[in-house]
Amino acid sequence: EQRLAKEGLRDSVVLVGAMNQDRIREFLQTADAVVLASFAEGIPVALMEAMAMEIPCISTSVAGIPELISSGITGLLVAPSDDAQLAAAIKRLMDDPHLRQRLGASARAFVVENFNLKKNVGKLAEIYECHIPVSS
Repeated sequence: EQRLAKEGLRDSVVLVGAMNQDRIREFLQTADAVVLASFAEGIPVALMEAMAMEIPCISTSVAGIPELISSGITGLLVAPSDDAQLAAAIKRLMDDPHLRQRLGASARAFVVENFNLKKNVGKLAEIYECHIPVSS
């Protein structure tokens, strides 16, 4: 919060914390960006949900997050624990509506193409069919 105040972002940023599933979609519809400043994640569904709604995301370059976000293409990545870099990335997005639009559109296209449940189930079925003998 101190860094947000220092960077002049206090009126532009809402720190929401934990939120129940019923409110997530409603909240995301009002968001200009989503920030997930994590120290350890797999591939966060929260980011996928935001990306699918064309909301640009800022997150940390830990674990599986770079599989979702390619910095400058489908979102912005910052180093974990670097609050100055995080604040600068937030300010960059808030100051550039064209960047927000471009990142959001690219993020949605990426998630739809690569994290499509039906498509991925089909790929998994192909793997099973190739490696597990079918009994007659």
